[in-house]
Amino acid sequence: MPEHDSRYDELAKYYEGNVIADYPAEMAEYREAFDAAAMPIAVAEGKVARTSVFDSKFLGTPYMPKDFEYPRDPDGRALSFLAQINFDDVPPLPDYPESGILQFYISDSVDHTRQVWGLEHLDTRPHDAKAQFELQQKQNYFRVVWHEDVIRDEKALTKKHPSRSGTVLPIVDEGRLTFTASTGYPVPGDYRFEKVFGEGDYRFFERFGDEAESVYVRYSSHVTIRSIAWIGGYAFFTQWDPRYADPDEDWLLLFEIQSSLSLDQPEVLWGDAGIGAFFIRRNDLRKRDFSRVLYHWDNH
Repeated sequence: MPEHDSRYDELAKYYEGNVIADYPAEMAEYREAFDAAAMPIAVAEGKVARTSVFDSKFLGTPYMPKDFEYPRDPDGRALSFLAQINFDDVPPLPDYPESGILQFYISDSVDHTRQVWGLEHLDTRPHDAKAQFELQQKQNYFRVVWHEDVIRDEKALTKKHPSRSGTVLPIVDEGRLTFTASTGYPVPGDYRFEKVFGEGDYRFFERFGDEAESVYVRYSSHVTIRSIAWIGGYAFFTQWDPRYADPDEDWLLLFEIQSSLSLDQPEVLWGDAGIGAFFIRRNDLRKRDFSRVLYHWDNH
């Protein structure tokens, strides 16, 4: 019988998320860089509820002026409303709006030869990462819609939007989102981790030798955001960060949505417990230009 590795028992509580780890003592010499890389974020708490058209929320009826042109894919099929953020509800974040409503729409269809939930795939050999990266900004099967001036008179709005029975989306439940201010720190999978620590992802932790896994797990536990969604800061991935295809651009996290099967939150499931996210260049965000947003989701 193989010898039992007691180190797993020591780390299990962090793997399982039952305990939040302290900042690893082994990384003391990097603490200054870690603290300097802190970023303000807005984390969301989700609650299953009927929502108004003005709420920050998942699903339900979106905010739509009567002259609103509902988003459709290149085949004319209506996209499905996924979520919206009313920035009146969001604590102030540098460069992000202080008011206005931002909406996210994705395809509810699954075509593995072309796109799944709005994420298009290039089927090329060899794989062209740069072309794939550009494709994920085309907004063919997803759309990000910005309403800068919000009309408060509901008589000037419409609640009629395309709906279909049997729609399958990663978000299952309609729910209201409530945002609070918090702080985000460099996450190993985020492409900016390398800019803070000199090496990316697990390569950085290999310098700790036999303790590499322990330091990695404890650090990851320390920086994990335990929220269903958030705005700003660093991004989590189950596979890889697509921004590595264009690392010189100043890409910001516009909105990240995690899978959640918690009984007290809306059910969200991106495939096999995955994560969905939208990214934007800082200059585009400052100009409120949401035409080149990068959309990505992955799963285990």
